[in-house]
Amino acid sequence: INGTVVYQTKFKAATQVTANSWINFALRNGAGNRYWEMQYLTGGWRFGYYNGSTWAWSGYTVIGNETVEYKTVKIIYNSLVGRAYGYVYDTDGTEHFIGVSSGGDVASGSTYKSWIYGTTNANGIAVDLRADDFMLYSANSSVSENFDSQTDPNAPSGWTLAGDPANGSIQVDSAQYVSSANSMVLAHAATAGQTNLTATKTFTAMDGIVSSEFDVRRSVSTGGDDIALKNSAGNNKTFVRFSGANIQASNSGTMTNIGTYSNIWYHVLTVLDVQRQKYDVYLDGVKVASDFGVHTPDTGSKTVDRFQTNNWNAPGVSFNGWYDNIQ
Repeated sequence: INGTVVYQTKFKAATQVTANSWINFALRNGAGNRYWEMQYLTGGWRFGYYNGSTWAWSGYTVIGNETVEYKTVKIIYNSLVGRAYGYVYDTDGTEHFIGVSSGGDVASGSTYKSWIYGTTNANGIAVDLRADDFMLYSANSSVSENFDSQTDPNAPSGWTLAGDPANGSIQVDSAQYVSSANSMVLAHAATAGQTNLTATKTFTAMDGIVSSEFDVRRSVSTGGDDIALKNSAGNNKTFVRFSGANIQASNSGTMTNIGTYSNIWYHVLTVLDVQRQKYDVYLDGVKVASDFGVHTPDTGSKTVDRFQTNNWNAPGVSFNGWYDNIQ
């Protein structure tokens, strides 16, 4: 699979785990020596990655009712960037984020194996689990761009650019990236007034559930970056803004704080229901906005067909906005 693969199953512990037993759900590469795993133990749930010799685990998350109700266990892995997320869902749909791993090194195009197993480390200990509704599926990508096949400092191919060179430059950059070895940078000049640099990627119009994800980083806290899915008329649907110390999302046109910005890379995922005109936002794997209204609603035909990032500067201030792993 190239891109995103989702592993999920429903699960109930028929008998409670003990200090000498635990239950595992894993997504492994074809050789079985690299894997992402959810574990249920007496301490709760944790999510980890095994690189062939050592484990890296998240902390424990206590949920409860594992012997009473069927939970949905989900691992979402993006093979293009080697990043995976682990979740557990209650029967009422409540989502519990367990952890994220950025250590994956399975190459795109690898085959995958799914594992469900119980483990004990003492004689006479039984593990009894029930699993149902198992799924392993891929998510097709209309856009998948990490800029790694392009050359610094060329303009990114396949993108429509605006504001370059009057307000700065838009180019492939090898100085900053999440997935080696490039990203796209919108490098703003210190213009006298507030100006804009815009990069737009169009794709075949979609009208169902549309997910968009990307990594973003800014060099200064002034100015801002607006990232959106848009329709052919140019109306913003999902709308996420990095401005000053705030990370915001539009809820029916009202900007709402969903996080605080530091000078690091952030991973953003939006999930848009085009027909309902509602969307969710995940920040580094954690849902921070649920069922937000789109920024500009439609009354007629409802589709989206473009991804756009637009950054704007404070007058007289130069800054860079980097973008990577856009899907």
